[in-house]
Amino acid sequence: NETFYKFLDAISHTYHSDVPYHNWAHAVDVTQFITYQIKTAKLETKLTKIELLALLVAGICHDASHEGFSNVFNIKAETPLGILFKNQSVMEIHHCCVAIEILSKEETNIFDSLDSAKTKEVWNLLIKFILTTDMVKLNDLLDQAQKVLDQGPIDYKNPDHRVLLMELLLKCADLSNVSRPFEIANKWCNVLCEEFFRQGDLEKTNGMEFTSPLNDRAHLDKPKSQIGFYTYVCLPVFKTAARAVPALSVNADQVSSNLAIWKKEFEKEQTAKK
Repeated sequence: NETFYKFLDAISHTYHSDVPYHNWAHAVDVTQFITYQIKTAKLETKLTKIELLALLVAGICHDASHEGFSNVFNIKAETPLGILFKNQSVMEIHHCCVAIEILSKEETNIFDSLDSAKTKEVWNLLIKFILTTDMVKLNDLLDQAQKVLDQGPIDYKNPDHRVLLMELLLKCADLSNVSRPFEIANKWCNVLCEEFFRQGDLEKTNGMEFTSPLNDRAHLDKPKSQIGFYTYVCLPVFKTAARAVPALSVNADQVSSNLAIWKKEFEKEQTAKK
């Protein structure tokens, strides 16, 4: 309806076109992957309509007004956001604030038709989901999921299990470029690297140490960095999601296939240096 399209227009304009990676294309990409996972695993029959709404809106809003700089950078550079939300999930709280501002306006409030109880539920879920995208919280999420799955399959009658599953789905979607065919995954990698370099250039200009080795434009070993990223971040996420929902194992398989290619690229580099 008209309110929904006004919401999309408003939230899309919070994303900055000059940010290489965390822009509107990423938000749409993440939301598409959430939908793909839901349809692939037929989760629309397992999750409630309010849960589905919160999850999809989280995909659209999860990086709203992202300026392309990490939480660590914001804190160390003492940006206004870094000062305001120091020792917290700086950008994720900011994304929540932006979403709240837009969704609270009458002309863009897509939750307006919900009753009081459902409104509280969707807001609680939406904020929880966006905050979960902070990479610092990843290990806790995976540990929690492993403990649940060690006791048996996901119990869809248990709301806590459903929320945990949706957090995993959002995390997979946020990292979804690594589960695309390698040619696409590599293109996304180049875009993300450029955003890291953009931050590194600013850090260098301001006399700061690099907040990550990935920010050093002159010395990045791309295959090596991807091997580490895939091995210690991506595969655990996608394998855990596949364990929870076997229908999603195809995504973990693609991540493993891409990892194998990155390893071959690394071996080629090492051979060329000899």
